Amino acid sequence: MSEITSVQMLDDIEKKISKLMHRNERLEQENAELQKSIFEYIAQMDVQKKEMNQLKDQLKVARIRDGLDTNEQKLSKELEQYIKLIDKCIAAVQVKI
Repeated sequence: MSEITSVQMLDDIEKKISKLMHRNERLEQENAELQKSIFEYIAQMDVQKKEMNQLKDQLKVARIRDGLDTNEQKLSKELEQYIKLIDKCIAAVQVKI
């Protein structure tokens, strides 16, 4: 009877080892898939980071252009005021002549 028990124990151990080996193979495949997913995710993040930096640069350029347009408008108005003032001065000088 002890022989049967030993044989059964060996069979049980072999079955457990077989299950563990299959589980190990499945986990290794799952691990490889997860690593692949992680690398794809990292690559996607790098692409998105580059796009974000490009958009930031474009936003900076747009803000600078808006600032230049505002300054140009201010300078244009000031120039018009100076021209009007010069015209008034010329008119005043011509009246005195």
